[in-house]
Formats: sequence, C-alpha cells, structure tokens
Amino acid sequence: MNRRELFYGMLFASLAEGQSPVKVKSLLEQKIDNITDPFVFMQLVEIGPGLQSGAHRHPGPVFGYILEGELLTQVEGSAPTTYKAGQVFYEPAGHIHMQAKNPSKTVTTRFLAVVIGKQGQPPVSAG
Repeated sequence: MNRRELFYGMLFASLAEGQSPVKVKSLLEQKIDNITDPFVFMQLVEIGPGLQSGAHRHPGPVFGYILEGELLTQVEGSAPTTYKAGQVFYEPAGHIHMQAKNPSKTVTTRFLAVVIGKQGQPPVSAG
C-alpha cells in the first residue's frame, strides 16, 4: 500500500466513524444504466434574471445542484418544478428539457450541472 492509498483509507475510515473535521452530506444517489464509453461534463451554469434556455436534450443523465437563486425546470413528461439554493435535481438521459428558467427579476441563478455523456459527443443538443 502506497502513501496515497494509506491516506485515503484513513480519511474514509475516519469519515465513516464521524471523527473527521471534514463533513460529507449525501445529497442524491441515483443508479445509472446503459452508458457505454461514458464521459463526464461538469458545468457551472448561470442564467440571468428572467432569462431561460431553449428546449434541448442531453445524451445522458444530468445531476444538478443549485448554488444561488432559483431554477424553474421542466423535463418532458413531468410537471414544472422550482428548485432553490441548496437543492438538487436529476434529469433522465435523452429526455427533452422543455425549459430551464430563472423566475427572478433581480437575482442570477447559478447551478452546477454534472452531465454523464458519451465520449466524442457534446453535453447538450437542440431539442
């Protein structure tokens, strides 16, 4: 066992026992199926007050974490949902993302998006 493996082994053991100053809070756990040649995109998305994206889709599932503001989003087959700072969301692979809107007239929405895609393909395409 090298030094790095030993360090991470001790870190994770102390986290599991609750003895570490590092705090870990699980926000979302989601099973992912049928991804060949996976590729991960991590993106910081900012939407200005009152603005929204056009309809689009992603090649794989999307995991999001709202950093600031609110996000009104709707994926085909589901009702519109508003997420606030500190909340997470999940979008299934291949569904059309009908809207991603900032409902505020004064505050910019910022969120972290992790898109599981495929090597050689962009993380987003027109709906």
